[in-house]
Amino acid sequence: MAQRAGAGKPTLYRRWASKRDLIITALESLADSPELSTDGILHKRVTAFMEKWWHLASQPELLTVTKVLLSLLGEVQHHPKLGKTVQQHFLSNRRSVIYHLFQKAIKESELRPDLDIDLMVDLPFSPLLVRRLVNGGPVTHKLLTALSIWYLMVVWTPGE
Repeated sequence: MAQRAGAGKPTLYRRWASKRDLIITALESLADSPELSTDGILHKRVTAFMEKWWHLASQPELLTVTKVLLSLLGEVQHHPKLGKTVQQHFLSNRRSVIYHLFQKAIKESELRPDLDIDLMVDLPFSPLLVRRLVNGGPVTHKLLTALSIWYLMVVWTPGE
């Protein structure tokens, strides 16, 4: 990293006491999240959000960040400050967008009122991450559409 920045290791360690502190600072700078459309039926809004999110996550520079985050999963269990930073600065802003979508959909009777919204927020992204990062398979528009339809069939309000 020092080499890419055109600096020596001592320069980095004057600013950051450890690699972990450097990673925390880097994660804090990654606060982007795709906007969420309020138009159209719920499955199209979810599909559009997932496509935007996946497009962002598929950018070469963010794919590297995603792989770094995956490698940090074990670390966050042993370093609470790192875990808190990952949660606050990287995950919570992304989760809040879709969380509010589901809250609104429940309020407007598009989804069942008894849903566990936290679980619903996690579900659509897990298969995509496994497909891309574990299996190495492609994430296509067809897959995103099928996943959002399947996903919403499970939680749709009866009679819709």
